[in-house]
Amino acid sequence: MIGSVKVSLARRARVSDNQGGWKEAWTEYAEESVRIRVLSARERLAAGQFRQDISHRLYLRGGSQIMAGDRVLARGKWFDVAAVTNPAMAGEYLTAECAEVVDGGV
Repeated sequence: MIGSVKVSLARRARVSDNQGGWKEAWTEYAEESVRIRVLSARERLAAGQFRQDISHRLYLRGGSQIMAGDRVLARGKWFDVAAVTNPAMAGEYLTAECAEVVDGGV
């Protein structure tokens, strides 16, 4: 497990195209400290139900605004968030199942 790291959370949003219209772009909306865990091959196989190659699990504090469909920028790499769960059911922390983006995050 990688220790606590500062990451940026991004979400698709409509932004001006400077020609009177709009386009969709990734917009950073928060910065948080998370713990990142690289998943083993066995965990990746079990996570196959998400129809993505889940490669990392992020642990976030409860109350985070992260949701499936967001992107996370951590240490210069982008990750797509496939699912967010509240495993303790007490709201103390959340986990985000993520897939590393290989196209540069565009």
